[in-house]
Amino acid sequence: MGMDNRGRLMVLAVAVMGTGAPFVKIGLEEFGVVTLLALRFGLACLLLIPKGGIDLKAMRETSLASIAGGGSILLAFVALDELPSSIVPVMFALIPGMTLTWEVARRRSTFTRRNITAMAVAFFGVVVLADLAASSVTAPGLGLTALAGSVLLYAIYGVASKDTQIKNPTYTDRHMTFYLSFTTLLLTSPLALWEIFSGNAVGSPGVAHLGVVFYLVVFTTVGQFVIYQKIIKEYSTVIASLYLYIQIPFSAIASALLLGEALSPSLILGTALVLIGAAGVEKASVPKPQPVPAFSKRL
Repeated sequence: MGMDNRGRLMVLAVAVMGTGAPFVKIGLEEFGVVTLLALRFGLACLLLIPKGGIDLKAMRETSLASIAGGGSILLAFVALDELPSSIVPVMFALIPGMTLTWEVARRRSTFTRRNITAMAVAFFGVVVLADLAASSVTAPGLGLTALAGSVLLYAIYGVASKDTQIKNPTYTDRHMTFYLSFTTLLLTSPLALWEIFSGNAVGSPGVAHLGVVFYLVVFTTVGQFVIYQKIIKEYSTVIASLYLYIQIPFSAIASALLLGEALSPSLILGTALVLIGAAGVEKASVPKPQPVPAFSKRL
């Protein structure tokens, strides 16, 4: 039995997330770190703004998820400015284990043996793929520290998003993504202005770099985060986070094609293990967490 539509959506979102890393790397050639981030989320706001305008109450109630998500992306940008793009998804493979620990400790969730086995298979695929990064890392402290912080904040983003959905079922996936984008824009604007006045905001971007901005806005922000919020609504946070394994092969392939980063022969084996593990999770019988009422269709 194959994946259902929700599973396919999550694979699509995570694949886009994986290809986003090399696109960010290209964008950073001509844009400052914070300037590129502000452009990404500022333009996303224009596409996602609710019909009723900005609701300060909703902004406050989504603030933890928004700050954690935005902070995670900011630190990921800092890491990508220092590290090869293929290493970022490998580190994000820590998130399923972090969210599993949180779910078991806080929500007292239970998971089947098949679910845990699937996680182990997928994580072994991560280990096989890790040599893609290990062979090329120069281990700059800033990049690795930023990446560790990014991983932690993204795990918090997933958990906080689920809590927000449970408490405020009328917030749609687009609401959640808009307030993530708007909050991130507000928090990063002062730093973006500093980059502008210091002359480090923009170099000489060409058509390719403007295309990168378009891709980051439409696909890795609006598309990816809207789908992620849909899946968070349907699955437990752990199951949703397990799909992060899938971004590793997509990122490795995109990094090789776009940036010329080396591919390892272990990519095929690692990719197979990752996909087998993800498929096993999809089929596993996992007790559902507290159900979330249907979101309002109104934006």
